[in-house]
Amino acid sequence: MTGAKDQTRAYKAVSSGPARNKALEDTRPSDFNSFKQTAGRDDLIRLIVGRFMTSDGQDIQDDYTLPIEKKLWRKSLDSIIRSTYCKERGVLDDDVKVFVKFLLPQAGAGLGWLDTSKSPLQLKLKDSDIVEVLFAEMSIESEPAALPSRADALKLLQDPRAPKAQVWAALSRFAEDDLLVAPGLELLADAVERQPLLCKSIFSVRGNKCDVMRLLTRLLGDLHSNNRRVQLAGWRLLLQAAKDEELRPVLRRAKALALRLQRVGDPERGADPVTLTKFLELVGYKPETQIQPVQSPQGVLTLVKAEAEPAAERWSREAAKAVVKLETAVHKDDPMDIEKALHNLILKMQRRDVNWQSVEETGVGLIFRQLSSFHGDGDIRSLARKAVLEATKLQHADAIR
Repeated sequence: MTGAKDQTRAYKAVSSGPARNKALEDTRPSDFNSFKQTAGRDDLIRLIVGRFMTSDGQDIQDDYTLPIEKKLWRKSLDSIIRSTYCKERGVLDDDVKVFVKFLLPQAGAGLGWLDTSKSPLQLKLKDSDIVEVLFAEMSIESEPAALPSRADALKLLQDPRAPKAQVWAALSRFAEDDLLVAPGLELLADAVERQPLLCKSIFSVRGNKCDVMRLLTRLLGDLHSNNRRVQLAGWRLLLQAAKDEELRPVLRRAKALALRLQRVGDPERGADPVTLTKFLELVGYKPETQIQPVQSPQGVLTLVKAEAEPAAERWSREAAKAVVKLETAVHKDDPMDIEKALHNLILKMQRRDVNWQSVEETGVGLIFRQLSSFHGDGDIRSLARKAVLEATKLQHADAIR
């Protein structure tokens, strides 16, 4: 990856100052010297780049403040970054794809990579937002020229060197075909087991409306929950991702799915219980309860739960399930399903089946904003605004709890 490697060398030459001691998730705007040296104005957005990565494994802290003047607020974020930050860091190769996402969880890191074709106004960027930037080759990270036919997909999935974006595109198009899904997930799992550093680039693939985590939870949770081969390959892949601390925040949906499969899955035909347990341990799930066999007077073994499920885990699971239903409906562009999913989520918020943190962690705020301007159905717009109101009530309730 020549462009990214050249760029990394240029970066190291420029950023030779003292490294920050704080963990990335604990950093604040005041920790960045470049931000303190850039005076704030009403007509200026100071976007802080706190981290620099490349898809070949480079990962370096940065301290760069990108001043976005008001005249640029309607330009694409991609063009702004290329004309300023990329040049400053020596990245001049047009074949390098630029990815951007929020660095801090409370700012929306769980939302994933931003659509850099949109403007700062459309992305609702604010002064002092902190982001991380990933540079990757077009051949690895961008959309394939065209979606493959089934025959092309079968051939593609037999090639260990197949571009990962094309593999995800094939899985997205043929999501219900287990004869394609199983070898596709096996190819990806084999790749990250051989080279763990590939995890970041594999899980950051965008293109052809493919969101990796949404697609994976759909494959493992809805379409192939009782297909042993698909389950084994999919959880091998997720297990490798969970070993990377920086990827764990984007695995919330997978965590909720693992909890569900652990309770209701078929251990003979579905996911391997041992793998699910290892995955949950890695993403920080610590059950306060243990399911233990108890001998009844009649000599029959029964399962007894010692304590109730922790409230935080229950809230997280309920929120993830409701939001996945809403995302699926939006992806299908089915107004009736969208209405049902919104009603379901609103009801859960009203009944306090979820708390504010569990809702915020799902990243559903972007969907609410999208549906607030939904074309063709005023009821959906009204429900989306009502959902925002209920989420605000949850936030206030949590604040005084």
